[in-house]
Amino acid sequence: QLREGRWEEYAAGWMEPREPNVHADEVWSLALGPNDRLYSGDFGGVKIWSSPSGTLLRILSVVYNGPEDNAGVIAIAVANGGTIYSGDLDGKIQMWSGESGVNFQTLIGHTSLVYALTIGATGNVFSGSHDKTIRMWCGRNGAHLRTLVGHTKAVRALAVSPEKLYSGSADMSIRVWSATDGVHLQTLTGHTQSVNCLALGPDGSLFSGSSDRTVRVWSGIDGSHLRTLPCDAGVASLAVGPDGMLFVGLVGGALRIWRKPAEGTQLCTLSAPHGCTDPHVAVSAAGTLYTAWRRFGYSAVSAMQIW
Repeated sequence: QLREGRWEEYAAGWMEPREPNVHADEVWSLALGPNDRLYSGDFGGVKIWSSPSGTLLRILSVVYNGPEDNAGVIAIAVANGGTIYSGDLDGKIQMWSGESGVNFQTLIGHTSLVYALTIGATGNVFSGSHDKTIRMWCGRNGAHLRTLVGHTKAVRALAVSPEKLYSGSADMSIRVWSATDGVHLQTLTGHTQSVNCLALGPDGSLFSGSSDRTVRVWSGIDGSHLRTLPCDAGVASLAVGPDGMLFVGLVGGALRIWRKPAEGTQLCTLSAPHGCTDPHVAVSAAGTLYTAWRRFGYSAVSAMQIW
């Protein structure tokens, strides 16, 4: 049973750097894909791990032709068929074969870094950028389908259901779009600072995390605001387990867990391991929670079995 305490009491193990340049710098993105694989993005590209063993399977190295400060993978999404999409600081989106690891296509269109990627039920890919736009791409051939405009600042987060696409922005709003044709349906307001992350619950409810130190819960049916969950720091990341448990990574490094977030039932808060800040979180269907922190000048990924 989880209770108040330190992360190390529960962690099943660390995926530490096991060879030169394996997350010797900051992990900027974390995603789960098919075949029990975990994907993490950093300055040099994408690392693929076997979960939950932590075995490093492959490194996908991105070749950058521009200045070094424009290098790095900020966002990752993995299609059911295995294709890996990585969003870069330079605004490009790389497509990789999940089988061979070959970088076979680059999607060009954004004019600034890509903060978020998600894949819809039809296989179309959505990307959110610092350039204030969302782009929709064909998952089969990478063709650009349309550009969604409306946010007045950077698009920091995306989440998609079979019918709706949600975008969270530094302009403090969440916009709701048709996942099919990109038509703007609704704008959700209430946050007082940047919306940094979004996640969908198994019942279709939407969770939004903000720098204003709150997580807001919204109805997936009509967008009505259901509840506000207070936090002790800005919210860096969100993940929802298959049973609806909500995991919230806070900027200072702590992890706050709600067992029934729609009812405001908090389970516990786990303080961060020594020296760890800015966690990215992901939860597998098997109940393993993965967290990536900045830690003592590099990054580390840990695994913890929840149920």
